[in-house]
Amino acid sequence: MALKEFKNKIREYRRLTGVSQEILADRLGLNPAVLSTKLNNTDGATLNYQEVKGIIKALAHWQAIYTREQALELLGFLSLKESLFSPEEWQRPPLDRLEVEREIPVSSPVHLSPVSSKDASDTGQALPIGRPLSIPPLEVIYPLKPRHNLPAQPHPLVGREHEIELVRGLLERADVRLLTLVGPGGTGKTRLSLQVAASLVDDYEDGVFQVQLARLNEPGLVAQSIAQTLEIQEVAQSSIKQNLKQYLHNKRMLLILDNFEQLLVASDLVAELLAAAPQLKILITSRTILKLYGEYEFRVPPLVLPNLKELPLPGPELVSALSHNEAVALFIQRARAVKSGFALTPENGREVAEICRLLDGLPLALELAAARLKLFSPKALLARLNQVKLQLGELGGGPNNLPERQQTMHNTLLWSYDLLSEPEKSAFERLGIFVGGWSLEAAAWMLAGQAEAGGARPLNNSGDLMDSALQILENLLDKSMLRQFEDTEGQLRFSMLRVIREYALEKLVGRGQAALDATQHKHLVFYLRLAEEAEAKLGSDEQTTWLARLEIEHSNMRESLRWALEQNKPGDITGADEVKKQYLDEVGLMGLRLVCKLEFFWLVRGYLSEGRGWLEAFLNLAQLKEQTQTEDYGAALYHASRLARAQGDYARALRYDEASLAVFEKLGNQSGIATVLDNLGNIARLRGDVDTARSYFEKSLAGFRELNDQYNVCRLLNSLGAIASDREDLAQAHRYCEASLAIARQAGIKRMLALILNNLGNLDHKQENLDGARAYYQESLTLKRELGDNKSIAVTLNNLGLVLASQGILDRAKELLEESLMLRKVLGDKHGLGHTYHSLSEVALAQKDWVGTAQVLEQSLLLRYELNHRPGIIECLVNFAILAINLGQPERAAGIFSLVEKLLEQ
Repeated sequence: MALKEFKNKIREYRRLTGVSQEILADRLGLNPAVLSTKLNNTDGATLNYQEVKGIIKALAHWQAIYTREQALELLGFLSLKESLFSPEEWQRPPLDRLEVEREIPVSSPVHLSPVSSKDASDTGQALPIGRPLSIPPLEVIYPLKPRHNLPAQPHPLVGREHEIELVRGLLERADVRLLTLVGPGGTGKTRLSLQVAASLVDDYEDGVFQVQLARLNEPGLVAQSIAQTLEIQEVAQSSIKQNLKQYLHNKRMLLILDNFEQLLVASDLVAELLAAAPQLKILITSRTILKLYGEYEFRVPPLVLPNLKELPLPGPELVSALSHNEAVALFIQRARAVKSGFALTPENGREVAEICRLLDGLPLALELAAARLKLFSPKALLARLNQVKLQLGELGGGPNNLPERQQTMHNTLLWSYDLLSEPEKSAFERLGIFVGGWSLEAAAWMLAGQAEAGGARPLNNSGDLMDSALQILENLLDKSMLRQFEDTEGQLRFSMLRVIREYALEKLVGRGQAALDATQHKHLVFYLRLAEEAEAKLGSDEQTTWLARLEIEHSNMRESLRWALEQNKPGDITGADEVKKQYLDEVGLMGLRLVCKLEFFWLVRGYLSEGRGWLEAFLNLAQLKEQTQTEDYGAALYHASRLARAQGDYARALRYDEASLAVFEKLGNQSGIATVLDNLGNIARLRGDVDTARSYFEKSLAGFRELNDQYNVCRLLNSLGAIASDREDLAQAHRYCEASLAIARQAGIKRMLALILNNLGNLDHKQENLDGARAYYQESLTLKRELGDNKSIAVTLNNLGLVLASQGILDRAKELLEESLMLRKVLGDKHGLGHTYHSLSEVALAQKDWVGTAQVLEQSLLLRYELNHRPGIIECLVNFAILAINLGQPERAAGIFSLVEKLLEQ
């Protein structure tokens, strides 16, 4: 890029036509100082594509350049191509004046008005002579009437290149005559409209004009404001509207009607003007659409946010990555305005990125937050903003020359809130209770459904309620209070920007504690019933769909659990009257049931520590309330045991199961007893006690057969097959697994089918039938990936990797094992990690990677020692001995084998 040559060439062309840099800046809608900063690349500021195009169009308009070749030369300095302008743009004024090739006759120059002394002193050189000059349009020298009234912007626009291109593209279409830029307060609609308009000045012979409507509250004054902006004189015997229509009738003009949301009654005027003036185009900025025929809508999004998960480690790469992000760039620009020495550094980079994400990339929120850097470091500012409830007061203190509504986020949101009808205000406040978005079904429940606790049944709202909710949501969308998107399953969802949600909650709290509690209670009831419905589907072929649905609703589930615990603070429980106590008991019980229903989701999606935390909190609450002899309490103990077992905390898992078994035996709950016996068998097997495990599994199988529970019979037969395999009774293992497989195939239990196929692969692997094992594992892995069960996927990846290693396919084996390792790290599965590290040692040994072997064996041994998993410890020691032999250390190998022998004897 040769920005310096571009700048010098522009200066040369300006001098030849007598145009100052101030005139050029004004035509671009920029402050002259900002244009100078961009041309000189000060602080990294650069021209954007629209500004480059605007400069070339201006030079063509003033006839400072004659040919397309000159325009292409300017583009070439910036490494840009002819395609920067569309074919249509090359055919429209002023670019259509540029000839493709033109011989310029040598003649005496035509001297125009002298260049100012300021301009002439730029280089200290005399003006060039001996070159023809063209007389520019008269209005350049003697402006008769401004062709635009766009205010010069004090700061360059950060980002928005994509949005500018899209909006320009729409306005350049012949069929688009009314375009509304829609978005919540603070998204930068006005700034975007001005940037687009500045780049289009040359496209409209009769000008581009902004009409500011923010201070108007009377729709009848809109016509007058437009007339005053266009300097249209009133005519006797004729209304202002008629004067406008007559004046605009043959005008090719772009009108920007800014902040139209409080004047929607005047929409008819917009329609009338468009009908009366065929070449007129109108660009609206508003928080709500006008709903006129022929209106095109462009929703202005927040700025692009940094992806925190993909950020480099602190260092130059972090600063470089963040500097190119739109939201971060705006924050830095505004931070420097209040603190000139502020810079993005490796130390503060991540905190700045988190601030931008916390504020959803909302330009006004970012600007107001950046102003706080006068008082706080990025770390301190993030801490203040990152509270449970965002303090909207922190986003205040904006510049005095901004409209009052934009000096604080609170004022901005109040402006939008006041535009809502009373039913819309009520709905807006209640919808603020959702975290991370919500479905149409959830909105219908919250806005019109009756809260009913208990009962696992589908959440079928009536058609009338759904239609009513959809209408409310549509109205709030039109007024930019909500956002709409599709989830991973293609289902319609809604959400609020964080600052908007906090404002909704603030308003809901203002209605009193009773209103807040009633809304939270409905929220809890909805998500308990959703979890109950999900539980019934997670063992079916719909498992993947329901796991995905629970994932997207996880934030709402957390909010419901948080509120249920918060309602049952020890002090509140102690001092409650009978009615209050009954209410608190109901809320606590719903919370306990919800955590039980989510256990399987937490288990397979890797939220093990979080799930244990919630379960333990509600178990403690039940103990506090002395509600420990109930089926719900026994179930919660069992689910806590499963999560503890998955993390390798066998001692805690055993205590939970023993307590759960005691509760179910006292209640005579046969299903509960059989379920806990199964879990006790799994714990015993993981600890290497196969005899105890087999005893538990046989008792559990008998219980489920008595209950005629085919799913669990299938599962227990499979578990007994695994125990037989552990005992090297492979024939018996096959019989158990084949019996289990038959039930799974007949019943279509995909999850069990995947598990049994994996175990049959284990049996073939033991018998060195590697092709058979590989086929079983691959079929199992395909099913598990369809189900999205990460814990089971990790198991089969490990097994398949070992088979491939035995077949000599070492590189692919290592890839599969490393994928298994990654999943198990995410899951916090210590037992699985120890196993996979050991499997990787097998591959490293085969590849003669002695250093790699030692490293993964050490990791495996440490984990297995921590878990007191003796079979695993012995496996690791054997491979350490093999490694010692390969390193030429036979004495060391002998010592390790001696230790292995003692452990086997024990």
